[in-house]
Amino acid sequence: MPLPRAADGRLVLAVDITCWLRPEARTCPQPILCHTYGRAENTHQMIPGWPYSVVCAPETGRGS
Repeated sequence: MPLPRAADGRLVLAVDITCWLRPEARTCPQPILCHTYGRAENTHQMIPGWPYSVVCAPETGRGS
C-alpha cells in the first residue's frame, strides 16, 4: 500500500502514546505504573496499566 507523502516527497508520521489504565485487572500479568495527569485537580498519579503506541502516516490537508 503506498504511503501518503508531503508535497516535497517526505513521509510524515504521527505518533500517539497513551496508557490503558487497568488498576483493578487481576487476570493480566505484569502491569506497570503509568504516569497520568489531571485525573484529579492538578495532580499527577501513577496508576497500574499498559502503555501503547499508534503510528500512522496521515494524508496531507485539513482532513487528515
